[in-house]
Amino acid sequence: MNKKIVFFSSIIILGNLFAKSVTAERTQYEKETIRIVQDEKAFAKFRSLPGIVDAYEHVSPALGVKFLESIKVNYPEVFAQIDQFQTVDSVGSPAVHNYKGVGAFAGTTLRFIHIAAEITKMFDLPSNCKIVEVGCGYGGQCLVLSAFTNFSSYTMIDLPNVTPVIEKFLGKFELANTRTLVCTDCTLTEEYDLFISNYAVSECSKKEQDEYIKNVIAFAKRGYMIYNHCDRAYKVADFVSKLQEVGIEAKVVEETVQTFPYKKNVLIYWGAN
Repeated sequence: MNKKIVFFSSIIILGNLFAKSVTAERTQYEKETIRIVQDEKAFAKFRSLPGIVDAYEHVSPALGVKFLESIKVNYPEVFAQIDQFQTVDSVGSPAVHNYKGVGAFAGTTLRFIHIAAEITKMFDLPSNCKIVEVGCGYGGQCLVLSAFTNFSSYTMIDLPNVTPVIEKFLGKFELANTRTLVCTDCTLTEEYDLFISNYAVSECSKKEQDEYIKNVIAFAKRGYMIYNHCDRAYKVADFVSKLQEVGIEAKVVEETVQTFPYKKNVLIYWGAN
């Protein structure tokens, strides 16, 4: 990355195939997503609300150190400009930790930065590329990735109660050409450049995963999926076999910075350099 980091994007937001995901089952989380859209005081601190912390903002300072160390070693050009990403934490009042040499960051933001840097290095994305992400939280990964990639569209698929949160969060950064669209039947019909799912599709039921593979993932030229282990979902080997059925030859490696060492999350990817 040899340019100054500037946020820009053109985004399409869709939802909802994974209505029974682990995150979606949390009643407190569902109530809070509705409240933070309607209540400015709640939105001002939404990244510190218990349901949101449980769903997204749970990267510990110790894990944040690991992400930061990996960024410094593997993506020094990103590390040199990392202070510019502190603006991500200016909205929602997340808990931050003062990391030596770089200042205060939310651990989740460091994870977003690390994933964006890894994606940029792994894939030779065309200019004005089209990206689809499933399970987007409040849009943090999109916001950070917009500093790395000049995408022409970024489609986010999430729950109906979540997409207004994404719109409101990203709206605070005045991203150009953004729009939201919520739909319960999310079927894509055209190829796109990159599919992203971090701890989302892997939390769906087998039936829901089959729908995503057929209707969304099959159209992706490249893919980046952090796959955690959920009893309702396909095992990693079975999921990879399902991808093969739609012509995707995926590879599996350990998650670069292991976020769940007890069961070892993995990275499933295809179309890399």
